[in-house]
Amino acid sequence: MLQVGNPNEWGILNWFMNSKRSGIPLIDVLTTPNVNMVEVYLPTFFNVSRSDGNYLRIQEDGLKPDEIDTTNSSPENLKKLVKAGTNLLEKTVSAMNLDTGWYDEPNDMTCKYKDAIAE
Repeated sequence: MLQVGNPNEWGILNWFMNSKRSGIPLIDVLTTPNVNMVEVYLPTFFNVSRSDGNYLRIQEDGLKPDEIDTTNSSPENLKKLVKAGTNLLEKTVSAMNLDTGWYDEPNDMTCKYKDAIAE
């Protein structure tokens, strides 16, 4: 979830840069809905076209703002991202329930993302 504090306390400059966190609030506001829409539209498209088995969404929501900052290509951050990706491969595959918008418990608790990719 995007954490921005209280935007009512910001001046116009803080919408473009915020020294307390690494993101740019205006950019975050504009790009976050795109991620959420993709998360709904693509599974719906594959479901309607009866190609559910051809779609696998892999997304890590637990990254910190400084780790997802696209301008942070420091070796330290790249190592953190590689570690996050490696850990994600070991997680159990989950999928959004298109009727509720929530992630349901996976049917097969033994299927990891690395196994799903290999298929």
